[in-house]
Amino acid sequence: MTDTKAIIAKRVDSGTPDTDEIRDLAEAAGYIIVHEIIQVRPEDSTTHFGSGKVVELSALVAERGATMVIVDGELTPAQNHSTARSNETPRSEPPGFVRR
Repeated sequence: MTDTKAIIAKRVDSGTPDTDEIRDLAEAAGYIIVHEIIQVRPEDSTTHFGSGKVVELSALVAERGATMVIVDGELTPAQNHSTARSNETPRSEPPGFVRR
């Protein structure tokens, strides 16, 4: 088990995002979910989420002390890298990213 603080992030093109399953899986793995962030919009080819949501996610990572972001969705390696680097704080490594 882990005591790692995590944020769940999910983006869908349309409809209502459901994070129940990913939350249950993360908690079963021992993660402490400190926040969920959702977005309903078409995928951004660079970061998966829109740029404003990436900025919001970055602020939440710092504010909540999260060291893991669990993305319920498929990111390309480039999107994973871009989003992780966008969430660096001046004195820390980027948070870990788990893709579902």
